[in-house]
Amino acid sequence: MKPELLASAAAPAPTQQSRPAPSVLRKAIRRPRVLDATGWSVPTLYRKMKEKAFPQSHRLDPNGQAVVWWEDEVAAWQRGEWKPMEVTADAA
Repeated sequence: MKPELLASAAAPAPTQQSRPAPSVLRKAIRRPRVLDATGWSVPTLYRKMKEKAFPQSHRLDPNGQAVVWWEDEVAAWQRGEWKPMEVTADAA
């Protein structure tokens, strides 16, 4: 499934004094939709994340109560195109 631009992404044409709108907005999806997309149980989802076999979740608040996944990453995983990011020593 191709990610859709959110309605708030629509912006007027850029002028000399305004910045252009971002070309891509990422859609966040919550756990029930991820579970529907994968067919997994909650423990399996988190085990796959720990094994780096599925995209990592992202916290929307400091306490971690709101957790989301990026829809484009889940869609890429479904198509078999998703690869975990490799952290190099320079990035650490």
